[in-house]
Amino acid sequence: LVMSVMAKTRTMIHQSARLLAAGGMVGAAALLLTLSAQRSCANSFENLQTASQQSRDAVKAGITPHPGAKLPLGLTFVNSHHQQVHLSDYFHKGRPVILDFVYFRCPGVCPFVEMGLLHSIEKMSARLGTDYDVITVSFDPTDTPSVAADKKAGYIAAASPAFKKTLAAHWHFLTGQAPAIQSLTSAVGFHYIFYPASHTYNHAAAIYIATPGGRLANYFYGIHYNPSDLRLAL
Repeated sequence: LVMSVMAKTRTMIHQSARLLAAGGMVGAAALLLTLSAQRSCANSFENLQTASQQSRDAVKAGITPHPGAKLPLGLTFVNSHHQQVHLSDYFHKGRPVILDFVYFRCPGVCPFVEMGLLHSIEKMSARLGTDYDVITVSFDPTDTPSVAADKKAGYIAAASPAFKKTLAAHWHFLTGQAPAIQSLTSAVGFHYIFYPASHTYNHAAAIYIATPGGRLANYFYGIHYNPSDLRLAL
């Protein structure tokens, strides 16, 4: 790409030089052509730098597996009912937890993570609320409980009628402040990068299995989760 930009720019500047030699209006046109070449070159290099930076960020915004890590269950969050809760409130004896991280205004992969999870738990033989619970945590500290409630309602609406009530009771959507979010994401090895200009994040896609005692047991990467594999992990 760099070589292509350089070649394009040289060609345009050489054309401008020939036209400048003709003088008059042709010379003015040549000046505009030269300025256009400079802008084209600058834009191309800016796009190249942006793509290169995003590529480097994608590596940094990955997942570092921490199997067996203890989750900080004492952390405080706010659920979609505007209630202050502790993470430990959702861990019960004999019931493992499916945990995932999204941000609710994500224009990219987050909705696919949630829909992939929804489709999998609908098809699993394990019973939500009896055999396990699900926790979705926003890693954007500006997300609010109201936004969490709207997102939860949207996913419940997409579920089969017989499953809606169970989802409402046992799929928990949490928001929190930056220190609590960073403590939890660091514990599981979930890394993300924030771009203030666009208020977007570079992040990976995965769900996590935690034991009833709050230890990480398994990771499922991507946006599709085989129901049989998920059941075995639980």
